[in-house]
Amino acid sequence: MLQTFGISGGSPLRCALYHEGVKAYEINTSSRPGSTTTITRNGVVVAYIEWSNISRTRSKVMIEGCTGMLDKTFPKARKLARSRIYKTMNGKTLKWKVNQTGLSCTSPDTGFNLAYHNGVAINAFSVHTSMLDIFNEGLDIQDALIGEPN
Repeated sequence: MLQTFGISGGSPLRCALYHEGVKAYEINTSSRPGSTTTITRNGVVVAYIEWSNISRTRSKVMIEGCTGMLDKTFPKARKLARSRIYKTMNGKTLKWKVNQTGLSCTSPDTGFNLAYHNGVAINAFSVHTSMLDIFNEGLDIQDALIGEPN
């Protein structure tokens, strides 16, 4: 079973994810310096990022109830890589990677695709719909997949 979320809004920092026409997640970012991006599902916070004014890697992130620094919670796969790794609370390893057509998340342990974003810009002027697909192997960690800072 595949779950597809349509993403609508003015930017990736202020948007909503819809599943079958029903709002499933909301992403909001405060407009003050040192802003916070919050991801909620049914009014409950599933993840947030407190953006650092000094460096993006010094930003604080909370996901799956655990808080840490962005560069420690989501380390780069290799020194100069654009991909990032995250280990979920239930032990799954996720690897987010920007590719030519979008953003994909795979499980390095199994090789399964977990999620894919089609690369369509999230803005009011796009003629195509920005979509996030979560595949069968990622459904049990859906909140963690959507809460990933990319």
